[in-house]
Amino acid sequence: MASGNILFYLLAFVIPFFAINFFSGLFIKWGISGIDIHKKEKKIVPESMGIFPLLSFIFLSYCLDVPFVLILPVAIAGIIGILDDRYKLEKKEKLT
Repeated sequence: MASGNILFYLLAFVIPFFAINFFSGLFIKWGISGIDIHKKEKKIVPESMGIFPLLSFIFLSYCLDVPFVLILPVAIAGIIGILDDRYKLEKKEKLT
């Protein structure tokens, strides 16, 4: 059973890695992007890419029978992050 869990953890890394590489160009094309304000070049970068690790975490946690109470805080934090990327939430809205 331990080797099966290792495979799931490996998939939890590999699937989002390839999904992010595949979809990053498409997200920019679809307008789901922003400007990297912390770099001199100010290049356009895709936003909301955290959806892939989040979905992978939720799906694989479900497959491993992780209790819902342990999944919920991570899911809520991920959803807040995605909403922040899309709607530019204020600091006060992120904390409440």
